[in-house]
Amino acid sequence: MHAERHEEKKEGRRSEFRYGSFTRSLMLPAGVDADAIKAGYGKGILTVRITMPEAVEQEPKRIAVQK
Repeated sequence: MHAERHEEKKEGRRSEFRYGSFTRSLMLPAGVDADAIKAGYGKGILTVRITMPEAVEQEPKRIAVQK
């Protein structure tokens, strides 16, 4: 994912500019359809929508916590 932001604020004789870009990467779970992913950026919020595959029923597993 890659997004850029540009913000300009003018008040009388003064003006402020904010701009920048960012890139984020993440690993997707097995079975996710990468072509169905939708991402958007607005008002400083990055939204990513991923359709997850149906969960496969598994037996609960206990894991001992070491001290």
